[in-house]
Order: sequence, then C-alpha cells, then structure tokens
Amino acid sequence: DYLVVEENYRYLRYEQMRIKVKAMGPPDVVLLTQWHDQIALARFEPTANMTPTKLKHMQDIAGVYPSALFAHKVATALALNHDPDGARLWLQRLCKIAPEEQCDTAEKIWVKQALKHPEIAAIPWPVTQQ
Repeated sequence: DYLVVEENYRYLRYEQMRIKVKAMGPPDVVLLTQWHDQIALARFEPTANMTPTKLKHMQDIAGVYPSALFAHKVATALALNHDPDGARLWLQRLCKIAPEEQCDTAEKIWVKQALKHPEIAAIPWPVTQQ
C-alpha cells in the first residue's frame, strides 16, 4: 500500500504545483485507507448541487484531517450549495489551523472565486484576530 500511496501523493503535489502529470484517481489501498479519502478530497473541485451526503463526507474528512486546503474546499462547497453559515464557520476554522501565509493565500483565492460565484461573494472573509 505504501508505494501506491507515495506515488499518488507525489503526483498530487505535482498537480498542486501546476506541473503536468498523468491523471490519477485516488489510490486503491487495503490498509492505508485514510489516504484514499484525503487524496480524493485534495483533487476534488466543489460544485453547486452537491448532495447532502457528499457535503457531509467532505466535512467529515476535513474534520479528521484538518488542513487549509480541506477547510477551503469545504467552505467553497457549502457556499456554492447555499449554506453560508457553514461556509463562514469553515473559513474561520481555516485561519485558526493554518499558518498566516496559508490563510492569506486562501483569502486571495476566495476573493477570486467571489468574482465568478455570487454565493461566495455574499460571504465576506472573516476578520482574523492576531
């Protein structure tokens, strides 16, 4: 399992750096199953009209494996699916669990997303207290 996860994670990191690599789905593993969900969520792009089950699954993963990336994806998904209170909560969590640089980067991405999606524009970035 480890070698499969390691290769998949390496490709995920390349994707995040915008380096072209072969397309991969989440790893099919027997023992290291937590990596399947983490890599799947990292590659997932939130959309409107997601099922409540999918939204809950995303929140569960982000709650067990907290990261700025996961918190941002959950906030985006909740905003696009008409749950502004839930989105606000996840944005607040993001800046509490992530270093300041990651919080700042996430805010810039949120502002860009707001230009395309009125549901996101309706949710202001939370004021962080240092």
